[in-house]
Amino acid sequence: MKSKLDKGFGKLSPDDMLSASQIPYLFATPHTVLQQIRDVRAGTYQRPEYNEKMEERMNMGNILEGTINELTKELLDISISYPVTEVMSKELGIDSNNKPYDIYASLDAIAHIQKATFITPVEGKIYTPQDDLMKNVVGKMVIEYKNMQGRPYSSVDELRLPPYGRGYLQAECQAWIADADYLCVSILFNGNDHRCYVMPASDYIQQEIVAKAHTLYEHLDNGTLYDPVDIETMAAKYNRVNYSEPVQLDGELVGDIDNLNRLKEQIKTTEEEIDRIQMKLIEALAENEIGQVNTKQGLLQLERKVRNYKAQPEKFVPAKEARTIRAKTVTIKNLLEY
Repeated sequence: MKSKLDKGFGKLSPDDMLSASQIPYLFATPHTVLQQIRDVRAGTYQRPEYNEKMEERMNMGNILEGTINELTKELLDISISYPVTEVMSKELGIDSNNKPYDIYASLDAIAHIQKATFITPVEGKIYTPQDDLMKNVVGKMVIEYKNMQGRPYSSVDELRLPPYGRGYLQAECQAWIADADYLCVSILFNGNDHRCYVMPASDYIQQEIVAKAHTLYEHLDNGTLYDPVDIETMAAKYNRVNYSEPVQLDGELVGDIDNLNRLKEQIKTTEEEIDRIQMKLIEALAENEIGQVNTKQGLLQLERKVRNYKAQPEKFVPAKEARTIRAKTVTIKNLLEY
């Protein structure tokens, strides 16, 4: 394991290499991770733009990190090293240019547990695998802090089973890099519900992470792409135009083209019918917010609520540089009929 000192907090690892924070995306949408690292290396990466509220939410995690750390120390009753101001990495292999490629991680916190410790599950506070008492916990434990909105996870399995809870895969990768025996995902839900999910590190998941990381770096090294799994990944495979003259395609595509046009017409008809029924329901409710309909199966309630929006100051959209993006979908035009 290598480490290097760095200043600041949040994501400290280099953008042109794979980091633990990207592992959830490597499992869910690996093509986006591949494209991002590729763009960073080419100097063409543009960071996503977020609205003011989203930026506020994203920054809140860093603002509350110290508070979550104090809550975690008190809840688990263990000594925790925080903040961790170094970037860790572990080498995966050597590319075709004889340069090493690593996975990086900037830990939120780490505990070096030297005396045998018991981690006791507490409903709504501390969760362990199968909610069993964890006995004789000794060794390193990486700790990942999260601030999030939504329904709190009610078990460890909600984090470590697909589609995986927030923070788990990141912490598992950190544990692999730090050679830690345990991991803890400590989450503050909705600003007032703090819970810790403590578990041993999983060799199986860590090997999955390593295998997916190897595949990513092989694509980077070879200039190849993941096999497309949806429109977005297929469009990304052919995101440039090198030839502008019409090309003759396989005539067997006619069946697919006819099917696509038929499906689009079905969608149009369905949307028009939905609008017609909605207009009828709006007229039935008229100026009433709530209406009820007796049916053979029971009582149905229809609602057309009023939403109130607070006044907001005028916002100015920052200027954007010119850019060229190829359309994701193919349009069909009937140029000639026989």
